[in-house]
Parts: sequence; C-alpha cells; structure tokens
Amino acid sequence: MSPRVGTLLGRVAAVVALSAGLAAQRPAVAGETSCIVCHPAAARGLAASAHANLLQRADAAAHSCSACHGDLSAHVSAQAKPGGESVRVPKVTAAACAVCHPGRNLAPEQGTHPARPLPSSADPIPDPTAGVVQALEQREQESSFRWSGLVDLGYRFADVQGSQDRYDTDINLDDGVRLHTLETRLLGGGKSFADEMSLEAHDIGDPRWDVKAKVRKDGSYEAEGSYRRDRYHYLASGDYHRVDRDSQVQDYGGEVFLGNDVRVFGSFVRSNDEGFWLTQRIGNRAVNVQSYVDGVSSPRDYDSDTSTLGLAGDLAGWKWTASADYLDEHGIDRWSYVQPAPANPAFDESEDFGSRTSLYGPGGKLALSRDFEDWSIDLTARYVDHSRGLGADGQSQGFDVAQYTTITEASGDGSAQTWLLDGSSTLAMTKTLRSVADVHWRDHHEAFLLRQTDVTSYPTLGTQTTVVTDQDQRTTQRLVDGSLSLEWDATEELMLTIGYGGSREELTVPDLVPTDPRDYRSGTVRDNGLLAGLDWRFAPHWRLRGDLRDFGQDGVYLHELAPERARTASGTLSYSDKQWRGSTFVRHRFVNNDVSDHRLENFATGLHAGVTRGPLSLDADYTFARTDTRTLTNFYFDPDPNPQTTYVGFEGDTHSVAATLGMEPSAGVHWEATAVWTDTMGSID
Repeated sequence: MSPRVGTLLGRVAAVVALSAGLAAQRPAVAGETSCIVCHPAAARGLAASAHANLLQRADAAAHSCSACHGDLSAHVSAQAKPGGESVRVPKVTAAACAVCHPGRNLAPEQGTHPARPLPSSADPIPDPTAGVVQALEQREQESSFRWSGLVDLGYRFADVQGSQDRYDTDINLDDGVRLHTLETRLLGGGKSFADEMSLEAHDIGDPRWDVKAKVRKDGSYEAEGSYRRDRYHYLASGDYHRVDRDSQVQDYGGEVFLGNDVRVFGSFVRSNDEGFWLTQRIGNRAVNVQSYVDGVSSPRDYDSDTSTLGLAGDLAGWKWTASADYLDEHGIDRWSYVQPAPANPAFDESEDFGSRTSLYGPGGKLALSRDFEDWSIDLTARYVDHSRGLGADGQSQGFDVAQYTTITEASGDGSAQTWLLDGSSTLAMTKTLRSVADVHWRDHHEAFLLRQTDVTSYPTLGTQTTVVTDQDQRTTQRLVDGSLSLEWDATEELMLTIGYGGSREELTVPDLVPTDPRDYRSGTVRDNGLLAGLDWRFAPHWRLRGDLRDFGQDGVYLHELAPERARTASGTLSYSDKQWRGSTFVRHRFVNNDVSDHRLENFATGLHAGVTRGPLSLDADYTFARTDTRTLTNFYFDPDPNPQTTYVGFEGDTHSVAATLGMEPSAGVHWEATAVWTDTMGSID
C-alpha cells in the first residue's frame, strides 16, 4: 500500500511577548558586582558614557557587562584561579549592538569606555561601586518581590489534504487558540521568604502540554512541581491496529541545605497511562488453518511511582551525590472478542482475558566528579534490584471437533539485578590539545518463572483435558563500550576531533522455541570504528561543522533491534551577520543487525534562509528526508499450515516547507506568523 499524505498547517501565532515589572520595586542601581570590583576604572568610564543607563535599568543591571561583551564565564573562571593564565574579555560585536539598536549600523568602537587617568582639575565621576553596595544592602533589607512575565499566544489554522487519520497520528494539531508559553517570575529581597518564585506553562490547548512551578531560597531550600500530559493516537488504515492513549506525569522534588557543603534532596514521580487498543489476535490454535481476528478490544492501564532520597555535597574539591530510590509499577491489560467459529459458525468463538503485572524494588546511585587544573573526571555507579510479578486468568470458547470451553490461570514471578558504571574524563594536554575519554559497563541478569494451567472441557463429549506449562526464562547481558578522542584547537577558528571507539556485548535470551534453528539464543556482538569532528570558522560570519560516528552499540536494547553495526554522519554549513543568515545540513544514519535481519537507513538534508530589517524578520526552511527500514519478524499477515516469517518496514520520502514572518512593533511585544507544508509518500509493507 502506498498512502499519500499532504498537510497544510497554517500556524498564525500572534506571539505577544509581554514583559512587565513594577517600577516602584526596581533598585536604584545594580550591575555585575564582580566585574566592577576588579575593573572600577572601566566601570567609571561606563558611568560617564552613553551606556550609563545599563547600570540603572532593572532589566539590564543584572547583566550590564555581559549584555555587550557576551559570555564572560571563561574570563571569570580563569581569573578565579591563582596564578592562572588570563583569558581576555570578549570584544563587543556589531550583532550585540543590534540587539538594543535594531536596524542601525553601529560600530562597536562607539560604545567603548576606556579607563584613562583623570587630571586633578576634572570633576569627580560617580563611583558605580558605591551605588552597587548601597543597592545590595537595600535589597538585603527588602521583603517585597519584583515580578516579570511573558505571554506567547496565537491562533492556529490547519488545512489537511489526504488522510485525516495519518495527520492525527503524526501531527495531531488542530485549529484554535493556543497558549504557547506563559512565564511569570517573582524575585524577592533578602528578607523575603524566597529569592525566586516562578510559574511556567507550555502548549496549553494542544495534545502535549505541561505546567511547572518552582520556589527557592539561595542556600536554604528549593522546591518544584510539574505536570505533563500527552494524548497519542495511532490510526492506521483499516482496523488492524488503532490506539488511543492518554499519558500523565506528576513530578515533585525539593532540596534543603544542611550546611554550606551538604544538602538533602528528594523527589516523587507518578506516571499513569490509560489507553484503548484495537489489535489482532490468532484465533483457535487447535484448528488448521489458523484464523486471525481483527479489532480485538484491549483496554490497558499502567501506574508507576518512583521515590528518591539522597545527599549531595562538596568534599575537598570532590562533588558527590549518594541516593536511594524505590520503584513501584502496576499494569492491567484486558482483551476480549466474540465472532462465529470458523469451523462451525453456529457456535461462537470468543476470548475474555485479563492480566495484572507488577515491577517493584530498590535502587541506588553514587556519583563523583572533580575539576583539577587541567583535568576533569566524572564517575557514576547505579544498581537496581527489581522483582516482577504476573497474574492472569480468563476463558475462551469455540468449536473444533465439538463445542469446548477453556479456563486459563497463569502466574509468574522473577527478579532482575543490573549494574551500570559510567566514567568520563577530559585532560588538557597542552593549551590547544585535549583528550576526551568515556567508558560504560553494564551487567544485567534476569530470571522469570512462568506457570500456566489450561483446563479444556467438551460438554457434548463429556471429556476434559488439563495442560500445565512451566517456563524458566533467563536473560543475561554484559556490555562494555567506550571511546577515546583528541580535540585540537588548530587555530582560533578551527577545532578538529579524531578518536576511536568500540563495544563488546555478550547476550543470552530465553530459548522460547527450542525446535527453531533460527531462534537466537546466545552470542557476542562486537562493533568498533572511527570518531571524527570538525568545527571551522573559515571566514567572517561563516561556520562549517561535521561529525562522524562509525559505531553504535549503546547497551540499552535487549531485543532484536539492537544494532550490530551502526554509522552516523552529519554536517552543517552556516552564515550569519546582523541582517542575513542561512544554513544547509546533511545527516545520514545506518543501522543493521544480521541476527534479526534488521536494517535502518535514514538520509536528511535541508536549507534555511533568513533576513532581518529593522523590526521585521523573515525565515524560510526546506527539509527532505528519506527512510528505508525493515525487520525480519515472526508476525504473520497470511497464516497457513506452515507459517513463514516475514518482513515489516517502511520506505518513503518526506518534504517539508516552512516560512515564518516576525515583527517587533515595540519593546516587549513580538508578533509571529508561521506556515508549514508537509508531504509524505511511501509504503508500509
């Protein structure tokens, strides 16, 4: 089958960014105190320049230096090390000027504030440090709050051409008013019970939305809570599979400082999935040819609680974290159907079953990290010990040689232990050469004993049979993977990365079908290859980046899609100045596994162009993606007396075009209109 889906998503987002603050609550003067302390003469020069208002405005005072000079963290970090090599303050660029002066071609030199000796006859220049100290002292005595806010809202128009079900599966964005972003923040003074309180919400009105609140007091406590909701549809053609799932996650956490170097923290996460599935099941297995049943009703419910409690701190330069957690999961699945029995339509063939699963147990985590002069190291260890339970019961009826009824009861229990160790290290070998290493180790053991009893009765024949099944399923995985690479700053504009990585995995899975010679049971998977990277600013405003990873085993998968061989390559070329911007990219990913005959190849490329003139901006994007994937499976579309394994997969192309028009009529207000067109053509076979 070759479905064609064409969608036109006209998203006109009247994005109104409203920044508000109470003028009466603004301090008289602030500024980046650490900069002023070390550079008082430059600060006096700034106070006497046209940019003196940066020291007075509440919205700029907190970053009066970085607003123009950009990221100062490297300079501050270097100056904090006694005897360390100095890192120059970044120069002001024309792009930084354009942030506050859009549409004006200003030279950064016009805003310089050099520190020059003053003649004795000169009038005294205000000392900004005095105002800073006064403002800080005043803030320490205040108990009121300053507030600011942001609202990003609009209206979406959607015109769908083609399959509405495909659109609802892949995109599922409807017409109507949408609150894209809501943010409000309150900053308290020194006498306030909190230094910051905030509330955020995103995508209200869409199937996927979230809200988050946080309150903190520096050096005392921090608490936060969030709620996320996700509605998902899978509406395939026909009634083979249809899914309607509603997922909710509540996340609460907090920490309390016990001292300058130690804090206790905890969290609680509750997840819930409710859904309704229409699936396909094999009919009476005692009858040849076997039938299959479409549209089997299968409601499901899943709940999970995770609790964490731990300590974190700083000891002799080592940052450490130790925590314990507990997982408690429960799931309920049901499925039922009724149809005329293929062997004798005068009788019904039916199933009505339910199963209950649980997974619970403790876990622990220990993490250590430290930054030395030229060396940083991070180590993490995690251990989990989980128990699994299963209970199922139900009955089925049908007709083979006569009418029958089967009552099934099943139970199971098992346990799993997993060790995870991760380490990474960065060593500055010279001023321009660094070595980066990482290693990951996983050891997983799982055992599960399943017991099932089937009692089949034939009322008209007066007979009854009982079948007892015991299966001892065991899974073992041991994996080590890692890489070692060198990063070289060849010039100020060029950084090169070269390295090598590999992995080795020993995997043993349950032998569910002993008579199947192709059934994978145990073996070793090895993968190794090259790592390479390029970041080159080869001309003013131009940047070229590229990455290659020629191995892909990551130790996460325990099933047939685990990559035996993987390769990922990407590259980006971009241009940006104060008015024009553009970029192009290419990405390629290849994964295969000869054991399961799984193959995935994905190629994507695209273009972006944009221009800003005064308060107006225009951006356009085009993306092309090609996907080709297949997997050998035991899934049968056409069962027969000797069913054969078959392939399932997708092959197709996707084209996407997007355009965005933005306008800033005044400070604090931004309007944006976006239109997106997507076309996918391919086959799912």
